Amino acid sequence: HPATGRPYGLVAHSFAALSLRLLGDLDGANPPPAAMVAPALSVVDSLATFSRRLRLAPWTEAGLRRRLQEWNPAVFEQLAGPHPEQLGEAEVLIVHDPADNQTPFSTAATLTALRPRTRLVPVEGGGHNGILAHPETLDAVSAFFARVGSKAVRGDGRANRAAAG
Repeated sequence: HPATGRPYGLVAHSFAALSLRLLGDLDGANPPPAAMVAPALSVVDSLATFSRRLRLAPWTEAGLRRRLQEWNPAVFEQLAGPHPEQLGEAEVLIVHDPADNQTPFSTAATLTALRPRTRLVPVEGGGHNGILAHPETLDAVSAFFARVGSKAVRGDGRANRAAAG
Protein backbone atom coordinates (compact mmCIF):
# COMPACT_ATOMS: atom_id res chain seq x y z
CA HIS A 1 0.00 0.00 0.00
CA PRO A 2 1.47 3.39 -0.96
CA ALA A 3 0.56 5.09 2.33
CA THR A 4 1.82 2.40 4.68
CA GLY A 5 4.40 0.51 2.64
CA ARG A 6 4.98 -3.18 2.28
CA PRO A 7 4.19 -5.32 5.36
CA TYR A 8 7.14 -6.82 7.24
CA GLY A 9 5.24 -10.02 7.91
CA LEU A 10 1.73 -11.42 8.04
CA VAL A 11 -0.02 -13.42 10.76
CA ALA A 12 -3.43 -14.96 10.19
CA HIS A 13 -5.65 -17.37 12.08
CA SER A 14 -8.15 -19.90 10.77
CA PHE A 15 -10.23 -18.66 7.83
CA ALA A 16 -8.09 -15.52 7.46
CA ALA A 17 -5.13 -17.76 6.58
CA LEU A 18 -6.97 -18.63 3.36
CA SER A 19 -6.59 -15.02 2.25
CA LEU A 20 -2.80 -15.21 2.63
CA ARG A 21 -2.77 -17.90 -0.04
CA LEU A 22 -4.39 -15.51 -2.52
CA LEU A 23 -1.61 -12.92 -2.18
CA GLY A 24 0.67 -14.70 -4.61
CA ASP A 25 2.53 -11.77 -6.11
CA LEU A 26 2.34 -8.63 -3.97
CA ASP A 27 3.19 -5.51 -5.99
CA GLY A 28 5.62 -7.38 -8.20
CA ALA A 29 7.55 -8.81 -5.25
CA ASN A 30 7.27 -12.03 -3.35
CA PRO A 31 4.90 -11.94 -0.41
CA PRO A 32 6.39 -11.19 2.99
CA PRO A 33 6.95 -14.00 5.52
CA ALA A 34 3.67 -15.43 6.80
CA ALA A 35 2.68 -17.19 10.00
CA MET A 36 -0.54 -19.20 9.81
CA VAL A 37 -2.10 -20.23 13.11
CA ALA A 38 -4.58 -23.14 12.93
CA PRO A 39 -5.12 -22.39 9.26
CA ALA A 40 -8.18 -23.35 7.33
CA LEU A 41 -6.77 -24.45 3.99
CA SER A 42 -9.97 -25.37 2.18
CA VAL A 43 -12.80 -22.91 1.68
CA VAL A 44 -15.29 -25.78 1.31
CA ASP A 45 -14.29 -27.30 4.68
CA SER A 46 -14.26 -23.88 6.32
CA LEU A 47 -17.70 -22.98 5.04
CA ALA A 48 -19.11 -26.32 6.23
CA THR A 49 -17.52 -25.94 9.70
CA PHE A 50 -18.70 -22.33 9.98
CA SER A 51 -22.25 -23.28 8.97
CA ARG A 52 -22.35 -26.25 11.34
CA ARG A 53 -21.06 -24.23 14.32
CA LEU A 54 -23.61 -21.47 13.73
CA ARG A 55 -26.34 -24.01 12.93
CA LEU A 56 -27.10 -22.26 9.66
CA ALA A 57 -29.94 -23.52 7.54
CA PRO A 58 -28.89 -25.20 4.28
CA TRP A 59 -30.24 -22.31 2.19
CA THR A 60 -28.18 -19.83 4.24
CA GLU A 61 -25.04 -21.87 3.66
CA ALA A 62 -25.89 -22.01 -0.06
CA GLY A 63 -26.31 -18.21 -0.03
CA LEU A 64 -22.87 -17.77 1.55
CA ARG A 65 -21.39 -20.06 -1.07
CA ARG A 66 -23.08 -18.04 -3.84
CA ARG A 67 -21.77 -14.76 -2.37
CA LEU A 68 -18.22 -16.11 -2.23
CA GLN A 69 -18.48 -17.16 -5.88
CA GLU A 70 -19.80 -13.71 -6.83
CA TRP A 71 -16.83 -12.13 -5.06
CA ASN A 72 -14.36 -14.46 -6.78
CA PRO A 73 -15.69 -17.02 -9.28
CA ALA A 74 -12.54 -19.14 -8.89
CA VAL A 75 -12.40 -19.08 -5.08
CA PHE A 76 -13.42 -22.72 -4.64
CA GLU A 77 -10.79 -23.82 -7.17
CA GLN A 78 -8.04 -21.61 -5.73
CA LEU A 79 -8.73 -22.65 -2.17
CA ALA A 80 -9.63 -26.31 -2.53
CA GLY A 81 -6.87 -27.68 -0.32
CA PRO A 82 -3.12 -27.33 -0.15
CA HIS A 83 -1.53 -25.63 -3.16
CA PRO A 84 2.23 -25.52 -2.60
CA GLU A 85 2.75 -23.02 -5.43
CA GLN A 86 0.77 -20.34 -3.61
CA LEU A 87 2.59 -17.73 -1.52
CA GLY A 88 5.45 -17.56 -4.01
CA GLU A 89 8.88 -17.73 -2.40
CA ALA A 90 7.67 -16.55 1.01
CA GLU A 91 8.87 -18.22 4.19
CA VAL A 92 5.84 -19.73 5.93
CA LEU A 93 5.29 -20.93 9.48
CA ILE A 94 2.24 -23.02 10.35
CA VAL A 95 1.37 -23.45 14.04
CA HIS A 96 -1.39 -25.97 14.64
CA ASP A 97 -2.80 -28.18 17.39
CA PRO A 98 -2.99 -31.79 16.13
CA ALA A 99 -6.27 -32.18 18.05
CA ASP A 100 -7.89 -29.05 16.52
CA ASN A 101 -11.52 -30.02 15.87
CA GLN A 102 -12.25 -27.14 13.49
CA THR A 103 -9.43 -27.19 10.94
CA PRO A 104 -7.66 -30.42 10.03
CA PHE A 105 -4.04 -30.73 11.11
CA SER A 106 -3.50 -33.24 8.28
CA THR A 107 -4.04 -30.53 5.64
CA ALA A 108 -1.41 -28.33 7.28
CA ALA A 109 0.98 -31.29 7.43
CA THR A 110 0.38 -32.03 3.75
CA LEU A 111 1.04 -28.42 2.73
CA THR A 112 4.23 -28.42 4.79
CA ALA A 113 5.44 -31.63 3.14
CA LEU A 114 4.72 -30.31 -0.36
CA ARG A 115 5.96 -26.73 -0.03
CA PRO A 116 9.58 -25.70 0.45
CA ARG A 117 10.25 -22.90 2.96
CA THR A 118 7.33 -24.04 5.13
CA ARG A 119 7.68 -25.24 8.71
CA LEU A 120 4.98 -26.84 10.84
CA VAL A 121 5.06 -26.45 14.61
CA PRO A 122 2.56 -28.70 16.42
CA VAL A 123 1.30 -27.12 19.65
CA GLU A 124 -0.71 -29.54 21.74
CA GLY A 125 -3.43 -28.39 24.09
CA GLY A 126 -4.24 -25.09 22.42
CA GLY A 127 -7.34 -26.10 20.53
CA HIS A 128 -8.50 -23.98 17.63
CA ASN A 129 -8.86 -20.60 19.35
CA GLY A 130 -6.81 -21.07 22.53
CA ILE A 131 -3.73 -21.68 20.40
CA LEU A 132 -3.59 -17.95 19.72
CA ALA A 133 -2.57 -17.20 23.32
CA HIS A 134 -0.58 -20.39 23.91
CA PRO A 135 3.01 -19.55 24.99
CA GLU A 136 4.47 -22.04 22.48
CA THR A 137 2.61 -20.29 19.65
CA LEU A 138 3.82 -16.86 20.70
CA ASP A 139 7.41 -18.14 21.00
CA ALA A 140 7.28 -19.92 17.63
CA VAL A 141 5.87 -16.89 15.79
CA SER A 142 8.39 -14.50 17.38
CA ALA A 143 11.29 -16.86 16.64
CA PHE A 144 10.09 -17.31 13.05
CA PHE A 145 10.01 -13.59 12.30
CA ALA A 146 13.39 -13.11 14.00
CA ARG A 147 14.87 -15.99 11.94
CA VAL A 148 13.64 -14.62 8.62
CA GLY A 149 14.95 -11.16 9.48
CA SER A 150 11.63 -9.37 9.64
CA LYS A 151 11.85 -5.77 10.86
CA ALA A 152 8.64 -6.44 12.82
CA VAL A 153 10.72 -8.24 15.47
CA ARG A 154 13.61 -6.78 17.44
CA GLY A 155 16.78 -8.75 17.96
CA ASP A 156 15.48 -10.05 21.29
CA GLY A 157 12.44 -11.62 19.60
CA ARG A 158 9.93 -9.07 20.90
CA ALA A 159 7.58 -7.06 18.74
CA ASN A 160 9.08 -3.89 17.31
CA ARG A 161 6.53 -1.17 18.00
CA ALA A 162 8.44 1.31 15.85
CA ALA A 163 8.04 -0.98 12.83
CA ALA A 164 4.30 -1.26 13.48
CA GLY A 165 4.18 2.48 13.73
